[in-house]
Amino acid sequence: MDRVPYPAYPRVSRYNSYETMHSLETLLANRVSSLQRSQEDNAEVNTHLRDIAVWLRRAPFSTGMAVYTQGSVRLGTSISPVARSGFDADLVCQLPRYAWESCPSAMFEMVGGHLLQLPGFQGAVKRKRRCWTLVYSPRFHVDVTPAIIHERSPGEEVWVFDGPSQDWRISNPVAYASWFQAKQNSAICSSAAPLVAAVQLLKRRRDLLFDSPDAPNSIVLTTLAASLYSGEQTIVATLSKVIRGMLAVADALGSRMAVANPVNPSEVFSENWTGNAAAAKLFSRYLKDLQTRLARTEITKHQHRAAWQLDELFGARCGSLN
Repeated sequence: MDRVPYPAYPRVSRYNSYETMHSLETLLANRVSSLQRSQEDNAEVNTHLRDIAVWLRRAPFSTGMAVYTQGSVRLGTSISPVARSGFDADLVCQLPRYAWESCPSAMFEMVGGHLLQLPGFQGAVKRKRRCWTLVYSPRFHVDVTPAIIHERSPGEEVWVFDGPSQDWRISNPVAYASWFQAKQNSAICSSAAPLVAAVQLLKRRRDLLFDSPDAPNSIVLTTLAASLYSGEQTIVATLSKVIRGMLAVADALGSRMAVANPVNPSEVFSENWTGNAAAAKLFSRYLKDLQTRLARTEITKHQHRAAWQLDELFGARCGSLN
């Protein structure tokens, strides 16, 4: 199983001298640093993911199986949870196509049944649309997506079971991660990766503002940000570019806005926006508010006030997994 990547950001004291806190870039780097999970939380996540992977590989159906991470854990864009929310990690349990192509529902149930017997696990196992969720606490859960390799594809596509349709849906988490990494590597920077930092800040502001299914999900924010990123070398420039671009797309398409997987356009990430005009409007409001507040902070002359404004924008404190 892949080790969980956690990007390193320079830690800066929250309220340092004017000479040290000399720019919005420094302040944002400080804020991004505060969003990173603690070493204890990282260790807990890695332990749970490793235990699940080991247990899956002991299953009687494990021949030809691959278990790997996907989503924010694989991309390195995870953040610590805010007080009212939790954190999730994602695994894919990939099985060979030849044994399961004709019975997607049976494959899904088989993986779920094995997860129910995970040694030492005392939480709840919940069935979701395309995955099984292992709830360790109100603050932390792991989503396990059963899949089969799409052997007729020249790339790394997989088929995942879709509950409502009782059929396969194409996905490609490995190629998506490679696409994101390539976008991230288009900039040459000496410190924090601007694209990762921008995604983390967008996610934190989302977490603080939304408490409903209308919230833009993380993969939508990540995909839009990476698609609009063109090698900017600072967090400030990256945030400005991606927010401006997202607003242009949202204003042009409105409720028709759809965000697809860039390496598999048939996979739509923004399903919760389909036919939901209210969600599209909220997304635009979220972006405009963020853009206005960042612009106000950028012209603030006093560094202590700018730091306070960013605390208000992205939260001064972060929660833990427990």
